[in-house]
Formats: sequence, structure tokens, C-alpha cells
Amino acid sequence: MPKIDMRMFFMVVQEYEEAARGLKGAVLEKRLPLLGISEGTFYRKRQKHFGESGRKTPTTKGQRKRPEYVDAVKKIMLEKYLSKKEGQHLTTAQAQALATEKGCELAATIPKGTVNRIAREMWLQPRVPRRQMGTLMAEDKIFRRYADRVGYRDGEREQIQEGDPRLRQIERLARAAARYAIAAEVVKARHCNSGYRVGDRFILDVDGNFLTKLCPPRLCVYLISQVTLPVALINERLSEGLDPNQFHFMHQVRCLDVGVECGGYGEVMLEIKVVPRIKGSPASIPD
Repeated sequence: MPKIDMRMFFMVVQEYEEAARGLKGAVLEKRLPLLGISEGTFYRKRQKHFGESGRKTPTTKGQRKRPEYVDAVKKIMLEKYLSKKEGQHLTTAQAQALATEKGCELAATIPKGTVNRIAREMWLQPRVPRRQMGTLMAEDKIFRRYADRVGYRDGEREQIQEGDPRLRQIERLARAAARYAIAAEVVKARHCNSGYRVGDRFILDVDGNFLTKLCPPRLCVYLISQVTLPVALINERLSEGLDPNQFHFMHQVRCLDVGVECGGYGEVMLEIKVVPRIKGSPASIPD
């Protein structure tokens, strides 16, 4: 399916919905060339994002009681999807505030849940398939826990919307944390001032935090700083749902010391890999 301008697509959908039955075809004939898609693609895209095929009359549940809400909801949805804040679509609450500032006083009085419900009934807001609802709720719970832990304010939370790669990473790393740890094992050591020997292991959680109880008592900054890039590669693969050990670059890293022969003092090499997470002593974490 070709990539289309969603802002323009939304406007065409709205124009199509508001057109009389006999004029809907003319609307598509005029607008689809601008979108660069066929009529069939338009219907499929509309069904995907708005939950209906366009062959049924929209429901009026909730609209009969307060018909004055309909125009206000349209204005709110226009602000939500056509306006952006720092590259992200607005939340419903932000769109209500903006619509109110532009003269729609009723927008501020409608409960947010009512706005979203009427918008779904009017096909002005995407409907989430039920089979995806549980996943979305779980992701939201994980994000809220993360935001509470690191101390995000409300304005900062709103910067991370659905579809943001940061949200995906937070959710997937949280799930991976229960299954995996990162092991950095000394595979080569000569004249190390910190006393590292072959077989010593540093254990990190998947977020890159050293678990000091599972590490040698001394942490050398010249060595452990070299773990940064491999951990970032592992994080990226976990975020994408890929095998975390199948990155091809920097499985092994050296400390910044270059050895006596090259004007240094000694040298240490680490091998980085993901291992199953097992609580206990360093010896309980398998190879």
C-alpha cells in the first residue's frame, strides 16, 4: 500500500463523510489523484484507521442526547490530528484546550471519554481492534510505572505518544529484564592494575546497570566504559524483538590501556553476551 499524507487523508475522509450520498463519488474522483491512491486503497485505509468500511450509516449513540456535541467534537478532532506539538499529534485534552482557545467554548465542557466515544462513532478517530487492546493496556501500564519511577511530569509524559520508539524500547526492555542479563567476561588479561583475571565476569541488567554484587570488587573506568556500545546494540535488538546476541560488531572490547609493548602498562579484553537471568551469585549465571 503506498505511503500517503495522513493529514490530507483525514481531510478527504471528513469531506467524503459530509458529502451527500450522490456526491461521494465526485469527492473521491477529485481528491484521490491528490493522495495518489486508488478508490479501493482509500476504502481499505479508511477501514483500517476508522474501523468501518463506509457502507453503513454511522451510529448515533450518545449523539441524540447532545447533538450540539457533534460540531464541537469535529473541531476537537481537527485540532488533534492536524496540529502537532514538537512533532507529535496532540492528545485529546490538548486538542480540547486548543479548540477552546479558538472560540469553541463547548469543547472544554465535554468529558474527554465522551469526546473519544463520539469521535469513534463518527469515524473521526481510529478504533483499536479488541485483540490489540490488552497489549496496549499492558504497554501503558509499563510506561506509567517507568514514568513514576524516573519522575516524569505530566508534560513530559505527553511527549511520548503511541508509536514513539522510546515507548517501544521501554516496554520491551521491561519484559526482557525478567528473562535476560548481560555478561561481560574477561577473556584476556595481562599485567592488570585492577587485578582482573581470565574468567572474571561483570553482570549487568538489560538497561546497562552493573549489578555490583555479581561483579569483581573493583570497577576500572578504563575497562567498563568500553561496554557502552555493545550494551546499546543489545538494547536496540531487544527493542526490535530480535535475538540480542546476533549483533556482529564489538562482541569483544579492550580496555584503553595498550600494553607494555605499545607504551602502556597492561591490557584486558572482555567478551560481551546476553545470558539468561538467574538470581544468585556470579557462579549461578550460566555460560
